[in-house]
Amino acid sequence: MNNELRNNAAFNDCYSAAETKVGAQTRRSEWHTNYKQLYYEVIDSIVAMCNERFRDAESFSFLDLVNPKIFNQWKNAVPQEKIPLLREKYGPLFYIPKLQSQLLFVYQDQDF
Repeated sequence: MNNELRNNAAFNDCYSAAETKVGAQTRRSEWHTNYKQLYYEVIDSIVAMCNERFRDAESFSFLDLVNPKIFNQWKNAVPQEKIPLLREKYGPLFYIPKLQSQLLFVYQDQDF
């Protein structure tokens, strides 16, 4: 995403659209440079915030265990790479062998 927005063409498009709405600046080259710097700072800030917010998203991939859209991928076995992630976040709340047995039943059941 960062590369799609953080380039001269994207900035020029944004600047032109703003200029169309509010009118041209009297000293365009000076304002253009200042706005370009501000534009890049805003894009960088948004990207940094998104990266910070979603940096732990991979550790929640165990939620796929209960995603009905992908049950058919796991008809014969519970995906073992998801279990340690679940155990790390919520280990004491689950008896893992029983959970795996129940998940396998759900994966194989056509009604689910």
